[in-house]
Amino acid sequence: MLNPEAPKLGHRHTLAFILLLDCELNWFLGNFPQIDKDTEELVPFCEKNGFIYIGAHGYFYRGERAVLEGKVKEGIAQMRQSLAIMEGTGTLTCFSRLRARVAEACRKVGALEEGLSAVDWALEAVQKYDERYMEAELYRLKGELLRMRGEPENEVEKYFRQAIELSRLRSAKSWELRAVMSLSRLRQRQGKREEARKILEEVYSWFTEGFATPDLIEAKALLEELS
Repeated sequence: MLNPEAPKLGHRHTLAFILLLDCELNWFLGNFPQIDKDTEELVPFCEKNGFIYIGAHGYFYRGERAVLEGKVKEGIAQMRQSLAIMEGTGTLTCFSRLRARVAEACRKVGALEEGLSAVDWALEAVQKYDERYMEAELYRLKGELLRMRGEPENEVEKYFRQAIELSRLRSAKSWELRAVMSLSRLRQRQGKREEARKILEEVYSWFTEGFATPDLIEAKALLEELS
């Protein structure tokens, strides 16, 4: 939510950037209703002030919402068009995060090939610009999409373990939790419930706050299911 003190700054570009950051924070938190609210303010504000790059994010979020509402082709087209607008401003970085969002939206609605294409697209940006902060999540998403496509479990597990390894290397506990949940569910499907519970409990017990966030709520529910 936008800090009520922010408008007092009187600096329009800063206000737009604050709204953009709030959208991004709430994406990581899984708070899509707040993203919708921010976007409804961000888009007209950027259009009025000519902030092309930041405004394109607002169009991107609208496309993401369309995908989640089942308008897959329309939404993905809008997300891709928004990325093209951003690239047209000369921006060359920060696309791995946005492309991960394309992949995640596709995963949620079962658009597997489009999702895998988005992951590979994002991983190219990771390598090209050494943009590593989303790398672990991208490998996890690739594993999930391959699992949904029915690929061999050892191939799926390879990507989950790569995500876990990268998360631990960078002390990124939130990404580690997501990757371990994916591996834990794989073990559960394999009938290895005790192993699934132990590997998840180990990383879940590290957290001392944030238990109202979607990832930790999901992890707790999975632990209870496995107990």
